[in-house]
Amino acid sequence: LMSIPTSKPTDPFAQYVFHAKLEYMKEWRNKFSIKAGFDFTNNEAAGALRYNKMNWSMNPDSSWNLSQSVIPSYRSYEGFVEFQYSPGSRIVIDRLGQPTAFAIEKDAPTIRLTHYVGYLDDRHNGGDGFVYNRTEVLFDKRFWFSAFGHLDLRVQTGMVWQKVPFTKLFIPESSTSILLAQRAFNLMKPMEFITDEYVALYATYFFKGWILNRIPGINKLKLRGIVSFSGIYGGLSKKNNPYLETGSG
Repeated sequence: LMSIPTSKPTDPFAQYVFHAKLEYMKEWRNKFSIKAGFDFTNNEAAGALRYNKMNWSMNPDSSWNLSQSVIPSYRSYEGFVEFQYSPGSRIVIDRLGQPTAFAIEKDAPTIRLTHYVGYLDDRHNGGDGFVYNRTEVLFDKRFWFSAFGHLDLRVQTGMVWQKVPFTKLFIPESSTSILLAQRAFNLMKPMEFITDEYVALYATYFFKGWILNRIPGINKLKLRGIVSFSGIYGGLSKKNNPYLETGSG
């Protein structure tokens, strides 16, 4: 059902992506863990998507001139380290035999700090190549309100520290399905909102029958009320806005 869209995209944006990843994770008994790894990605534009490099040059009259050059593909080499404290998580084996972190104790918080250091290589297409840094912080916890239900809350923030292509910025998860997707924005189109610094809030309140159980007739249906809210605030700084003279990424 999640594959049934509410609307057809007007521009078929697509990418051919080759992705290889190697990671190592160490977890201690106090549920503090460290994960480190390396990513290699090759991105190639497809469909209506284009990688255009914005080139600013100064005219003799001190005015700025903007030109564009097409970059068909690029490669990125990325290393990352992640620190996480999650006292309510357990490593379980799924049906495919893969170890998966599963939060058994929902009341316990999860705090995560992730930092990425990457090198984007576009020299084979006339680029210069450069190093970039990206940081993300996450807080996740369930709050109980006795017989009034509980609240699942997640707060997430991140920042890109250097000038990067738009594919390396933060692109919020969107969903065009007829069903609601958890921690995705159902009223947002793919790639509609891109940012290099953001704060996101995801909240879902479960009433546990606190309201519907008190309505005669409705209480026999055993229905439960749920209210959810997803919001994100962010934007592009000057270094990553291609239409400003100070940002030519």
